[in-house]
Amino acid sequence: MTCLRDSDYNAVICKTKWENSSGLMAENYEFIDVIGFDSSWEQRFIVDVDFVGEFEIARSMENYKCLLNALPKVYIGRVEELKQIVRIMADATKRSLKRRDLSLPPWRKNRYM
Repeated sequence: MTCLRDSDYNAVICKTKWENSSGLMAENYEFIDVIGFDSSWEQRFIVDVDFVGEFEIARSMENYKCLLNALPKVYIGRVEELKQIVRIMADATKRSLKRRDLSLPPWRKNRYM
């Protein structure tokens, strides 16, 4: 975050935290929120320094491993793209675990992630 600020970006570390509710377990999560702007545009980016680690699961199927390998280790992108990736990976996680006759933990569901 400091490097981004030194490069004249508006960057902050965001910490989210929620309690048990609606069937979701308590959790917290940290990411960097960056707003870049020029004279003609303003754009918001999310930076997650352990992005691929958020999707690792034990005993995954080979096709899931291929998707996981396609993810960047560090995510830098827009919120809309992040939501699409999370939805795709949550669905892939569900399919992979189901093929191994394993149940889907609540923290791997799309609405949790």
